[in-house]
Amino acid sequence: MTPLLRATEPMHNQTLFLMLAIAAVLLPSSAAFGGPDGDAAAQAAGKGDETSRQQEVRAKGAQVMPFELDKTVHSFDKTDDGGIQRVRARGNAPDQVAMIRSHLQEIAQSFSSRDFEKPAHIHGTDMPGLAEMKAAATADLDVTYRALDDGAEIRYFGHTSEIVRAIHSWFDAQLRDHGRDATTSQAQFKLDALSWLAGSWINDDSGRRIEEVWTAPAADLMLGMSRTLSGDRTASFEFMRISVRADGVFYIAQPRGKPPVEFPLQSWDGAQAIFINRATETISSASSTGTTATVRSLRASRVRIRAPSLRRTIPTIACMQLTSIDGAPRRAEMTTIVTTANIGRPVAEVFDYVTTPAHWLVWHPSSLGLHGATDHSLQVGEEVTEEFRVAGRKGSATWKVAAREAPVRWAIRGIVAAGGNGTITYTLAPVGETTSFRREFVYAMPNWFADLLDRLFIRRRIEAESTEAVRRLKHALEAR
Repeated sequence: MTPLLRATEPMHNQTLFLMLAIAAVLLPSSAAFGGPDGDAAAQAAGKGDETSRQQEVRAKGAQVMPFELDKTVHSFDKTDDGGIQRVRARGNAPDQVAMIRSHLQEIAQSFSSRDFEKPAHIHGTDMPGLAEMKAAATADLDVTYRALDDGAEIRYFGHTSEIVRAIHSWFDAQLRDHGRDATTSQAQFKLDALSWLAGSWINDDSGRRIEEVWTAPAADLMLGMSRTLSGDRTASFEFMRISVRADGVFYIAQPRGKPPVEFPLQSWDGAQAIFINRATETISSASSTGTTATVRSLRASRVRIRAPSLRRTIPTIACMQLTSIDGAPRRAEMTTIVTTANIGRPVAEVFDYVTTPAHWLVWHPSSLGLHGATDHSLQVGEEVTEEFRVAGRKGSATWKVAAREAPVRWAIRGIVAAGGNGTITYTLAPVGETTSFRREFVYAMPNWFADLLDRLFIRRRIEAESTEAVRRLKHALEAR
């Protein structure tokens, strides 16, 4: 990751690098999300009286889910490759959090094995999307679990358009059937959540310069404009706005002043907003500058428009907010990231594979190179040095095996050359001929400033990388 602060500049002119957490996705109608049930979020927002169907689902849900519906919040958010199901406890309720985590981890493992008995009991065997997900091949659907501070989440990754549509149909049915007991994060979106976007953003790259300016949120609107400079000429410009209307939240782009293109908000998870346009034509001109700067074709029928990493100049008052109220340095705190999966291989085979560092290059996207003991399952006291790229930042860390209980537990402790430390623990359990695998990453940033940036956005990137790593691990082992 590019250094986030230029230490050589005075405080009043420091530069903070942030990743714009807005992605706009352009999909053809054949992959449109939701279809005729696309208004499920509105149906689940508490409008109207609870139907007899919702009362029946609530009663059956209480038989399956150990936590109390009135003390928890359920959300179903579609993504462009599947969806995220979250259950969070309301207020300080550690007993509910424990039950949420236990239940979601159990059903995530069941879903990975294509056992959907519990949702079928609650919603019926004819629930939209259920048959397709149940019949999905191992390579077509991944289901992963992750603990949250106040609950847990299950992520569904569809690797074919048919499975993605099935997941979305399944989410729509969940929202309809659960009524007031379920929502989407979109329903919780407030424009003020994007107030950090206000200000000037700059990206310089090989003679190409992108400048972008956003106003602060006011009432129901944020306004933005950008231009791209190439040498001594203007290569492109764009007008943008984010608008909250009666019919939804929209990202609206006007490249080169052309007629506006609207991207309705599809999901909001508190950190990232995703907008989708269901137009049949590819509007490549909407990707020329600003927050729609980088276009990458994922499939012939899909274009993802991502925000670039930009440099933002912030005023002194914003920098002052980086210290604690009493002016004392803030102490970096430990961060814990847990990722799990059910792997269709015997526990001894999985243990030997994950504890042999040479295999890290195969399944962990952050691992770039290794030095030292790499060709065997490491014993307590053995060390390996890893070159990595985590959250966009390159570095190196030396890992030493701290614990080994084959084939159920293995832990390594690492020291990062540039500062910081962490512990990775693998916990395994046999489930018949398969393995329940749990990866826990606990780390501390080297200083309070890095800790603040971790809380703002670095942690989310590490979580995404950890989820992808475990997904790759599962595929690598099951393909052997």
